[in-house]
Amino acid sequence: MFELSTDVASPTLLEQGDYSAYDALYLGDFSCPNFPNNFTSNPELLAEAVKTVHSQGKKCYLRLYAVPSNHDLTWVRSLIEAALALPFDGLEVHNLGLLRMLREMGCTKPLHLGVFGNLYTDATARVVKEYGVTRVYPNPELSLKEAIYIRDNTPIEVLIPVHGKIPLVISETCFIQEHTEGTTVGQCTFTCNEEHWLTRSEGEWSLKDTGRMTLSGSDLCMLEHVESLAAAKLTAFYVQSHGETAEFVSKVGSIYRQALTSAFAGIPVGDLTSHVAELSALARMGLCNGYYFESAGGPEMAMLLAPGGTTEMAVMAIDEGADIVYVGPLGWSRRPSESEMTDDDIRAVILYAAERGKQVRVVLNTFPSPFEMADFLGKVEQYAAWGASGFIVTDSGAIDLIRRRVPDTIIHVSIGSGITNAMDARFYEGLGANVIILPYRWGEAEVEAVQKVSKIGLEVFLFETVQTGKICPGKCIMSSYLKYREWLDIEGKDNSYGSANRGAKECYRVCQTEWEFGRQGDTPDKVKLRRDARLMLEQLPRMVELGVECFKISGRERPTSMIRDLVRFYRKVLDGIHTGAATDMDAYSDELATLRSRWVHEKRKRVGDLMGRAAIYGVAAQ
Repeated sequence: MFELSTDVASPTLLEQGDYSAYDALYLGDFSCPNFPNNFTSNPELLAEAVKTVHSQGKKCYLRLYAVPSNHDLTWVRSLIEAALALPFDGLEVHNLGLLRMLREMGCTKPLHLGVFGNLYTDATARVVKEYGVTRVYPNPELSLKEAIYIRDNTPIEVLIPVHGKIPLVISETCFIQEHTEGTTVGQCTFTCNEEHWLTRSEGEWSLKDTGRMTLSGSDLCMLEHVESLAAAKLTAFYVQSHGETAEFVSKVGSIYRQALTSAFAGIPVGDLTSHVAELSALARMGLCNGYYFESAGGPEMAMLLAPGGTTEMAVMAIDEGADIVYVGPLGWSRRPSESEMTDDDIRAVILYAAERGKQVRVVLNTFPSPFEMADFLGKVEQYAAWGASGFIVTDSGAIDLIRRRVPDTIIHVSIGSGITNAMDARFYEGLGANVIILPYRWGEAEVEAVQKVSKIGLEVFLFETVQTGKICPGKCIMSSYLKYREWLDIEGKDNSYGSANRGAKECYRVCQTEWEFGRQGDTPDKVKLRRDARLMLEQLPRMVELGVECFKISGRERPTSMIRDLVRFYRKVLDGIHTGAATDMDAYSDELATLRSRWVHEKRKRVGDLMGRAAIYGVAAQ
């Protein structure tokens, strides 16, 4: 079904470690032949080690030294001779010269190309396959999509690291030894058994160093993507445990064994929150996705934003896989009070999200009155202090003030800002915004136009591009003109401003009800001022390819069950796109058709409710 492997450097580690979760073990530290009792440099240790590993029902591979110089070749050859006489299931090679040596020595064992073999293309994979390589460890810089392409177009098995620090650089000399007081170069005191870190004095970068090898500071973590890995029919997975504790080896292996077993059996892996928390606790510098999703060093996938109209909805969205939930405080977020939250509720959601490695954006997308700015900024500082990761804001002056008051927060420019061209994006970038939400009307061409003039992050609604209709988001006050509604005294907001733009009860969606349109005296046509947008699917892969940073599900006022199913659906599709498992969107069309039907039904019901409310509210302004 699948193979989960890890590494073990010496007999002591083999004896003391719990490797019960693994199907195979790579013996040896390929980076340093001087490591105490290293399997990679001590042929006399190999026979007993192979016997031990096989007795546990596991496959056993031997790692060869990754960067042998001329004077190393003699002892490396002796090691290979010993290994060829033993029942190893394969040898891992990083050096192409050793690959040639193995062929000349008549090696018939399966060979694996290691991480420092510089495997970037299927062309290289075909070359090494001719030398007997049956499995390749793609260079960590490759995306998951590229690794799958190499597998399919060589064809050859690819080893996919799923957890642990990423090997970044290897050297023939020991950096720790060079910089340890009282030691002489060439006389190892094995101080690499203690943790060493490379850090910048400014604190921007941190890397782990084991002497001859430097690794990432963050731990690669693919636990939340195991279903996509299984769907992509990948079968060889690896936990990088070099320099880690016995607890790390055991716990990480157990967590991935359970998740992968479920994924390959077609059983939903369920809520991984507690497991992610366990893995995070083992990672000094946190978790990342490596280069798998065409970035590096942190969470690289486009974020899925989901609404939190109620505490229940926010919790459900987090549990179903949303990266971020957005919530709105009463009177400040352009929604009816039943779809907004009290400050106590917002604080509870921020805490719930933080405990699960998720984020909360607070929606402050009203245009505040000049008399409200002190209260507005007080809210911002309060939510930031509680741990909100950012804000969704409409007013340009408010954006400027937030950036000054809370320099490290993330600011999204709301759809209500009314952007219409790429230079708008450039303006807001200059103002200090991080992300801009694009109008429904904008498609791929507009995304590319923004990217030519601005580096601001892009967020799109999960709706298909809509090119028709009268209404331009952020440029409409019809609702308040037709039905004025005073705000209630809730959360200290008691000003009588009758527009949803300014924090009153709600927008009545007057653009979505039926109107009659025509010249005076003619029979009028039945029209809507705004065309309904359909949930997005076909455009999604291209939007991901273009580097859209955030995908947003709207609907704080929708039923929680509707949002739950949308988050679940789009989490699956986005994961599939990023891993390369989902290339044909038609596979999701039936499921989306059901969701689209439900969405339209709920939207019509909502518009009817709002128009009903409007009928009983205050008189029109005219």
